[in-house]
Amino acid sequence: MCGANPVSFSVYLAHYTTHLGDHQVIKYDGVLTNEGNGYNPITGIFTCPEEGLYLFSFFTATLNEHKTWVELVVDGAGVSHAVSEGVRGGHDDQGGNVAILRIRAGQSVWIAIHGGADAELDSLDGYRHVTFSGVRLSG
Repeated sequence: MCGANPVSFSVYLAHYTTHLGDHQVIKYDGVLTNEGNGYNPITGIFTCPEEGLYLFSFFTATLNEHKTWVELVVDGAGVSHAVSEGVRGGHDDQGGNVAILRIRAGQSVWIAIHGGADAELDSLDGYRHVTFSGVRLSG
């Protein structure tokens, strides 16, 4: 079991968003869990409160004929990527990825648009397709 203070968060994008630029941080505004208060919904950034081995998962979704690439970023360095690409009008697509990383206290982790501008994210409060979660597995 982890230390006395559990660290985990699970957040989602509660609104449809368009015209996102390359390297733009996704600001997940729906918070399901934020144990340890490491995730900031204003900035979209998780700041690690305790060193440890963390599991991060993230999903992106698009609608119609859009393509959106996203990346998991640790202190400015891209670590892992995901893509969603709708093939035709009226169709949704979702892509995601998972990474297990050793993170030091104070390091920042976020999801950003990658590889292009004018990206879109298809997510609503009732249809939580765009998500970001993290949990401390061990010290």
